[in-house]
Amino acid sequence: MTSPAPNDAVELTILMPCLNEAETLEVCIRKAQGFLQRSGIRGEVLISDNGSTDGSQAIAERLGARVSHAPAADTAPH
Repeated sequence: MTSPAPNDAVELTILMPCLNEAETLEVCIRKAQGFLQRSGIRGEVLISDNGSTDGSQAIAERLGARVSHAPAADTAPH
């Protein structure tokens, strides 16, 4: 897991936007976590989920990424 201990400051947050990325999300998270481990950076992987319905949030949480539930963008014409 890449989450820092409670008393450690996060040096780097790797932010990934997500909307129904269940097919590719695990690979992306594992690559980001691997980078943090190899580089010795105290960091976290943060998934900004825009309302996925394919289980993306559960995948991210299972892998130890932090999940933020971002509101979906308003795409209606004004």
